[in-house]
Amino acid sequence: MDAKTLLVIPCCKDKATSGTAMPSYSDPLVSLVSSQQYDDMLKVRFKLLSTIRTASSPPNGEGETYNTQIRDGFDFGKSDGSGLYREAITRYAGFLYSVPGFSADLRKALGNPDSPRVLILSALYGPLHPLTPIQDYDLRMEDKTAREAWKSAWPGFMNDYISRNGIRVVRLYLGRTTAYLKVASHALRPLIERGMIEATYYDVEGGTSRETPRNHGIRFLADLGQSSSLPASRVVTEKPL
Repeated sequence: MDAKTLLVIPCCKDKATSGTAMPSYSDPLVSLVSSQQYDDMLKVRFKLLSTIRTASSPPNGEGETYNTQIRDGFDFGKSDGSGLYREAITRYAGFLYSVPGFSADLRKALGNPDSPRVLILSALYGPLHPLTPIQDYDLRMEDKTAREAWKSAWPGFMNDYISRNGIRVVRLYLGRTTAYLKVASHALRPLIERGMIEATYYDVEGGTSRETPRNHGIRFLADLGQSSSLPASRVVTEKPL
């Protein structure tokens, strides 16, 4: 796999808390898409943030004031610099991101211009570069508000990203029955039909909420050209989208 390949992984519920204030904000994603697509993405993020802040019932039954702590920062197209940030690959702390060496190996691959490109699909943020600074939040793609927002916004974003970066192959490390795969599939199928790309996802045999992301993480590192010290515990099959 080379720089014409895009690997897409999901965000996760488990996150590292706190972070660092970042009055000067830099997002690697801004150079990978048009300014119009980037601005449109920021608007979708902020609309979602505004919705979950004022929801009559908190998303997924979590604490009612949880998302009210998020600041209107540059990550939402605003200017409040008081939020606490971590890069996405260190913010997320679930089973996929906890595969030994994951963060270091991904960071190494991102520094190689010949390695595959990588995007994270987030329920609140939508498309993220792994080094995009983000705040702590609680929202999952299973939430109808998030799912519908990104189902509408991702096709335009992916068309722009894929065209601008010369992507020809897309690999999805998303659970077979998850809303993440449904959102990604909705965006990619028109591009497949037009002959722009070929796309596959990885199905984890007998996958669970632990084993599916864990094995996706192991396969993801292998596809990046890195070898995990953690052995696969399930059969992982590549299937056409």
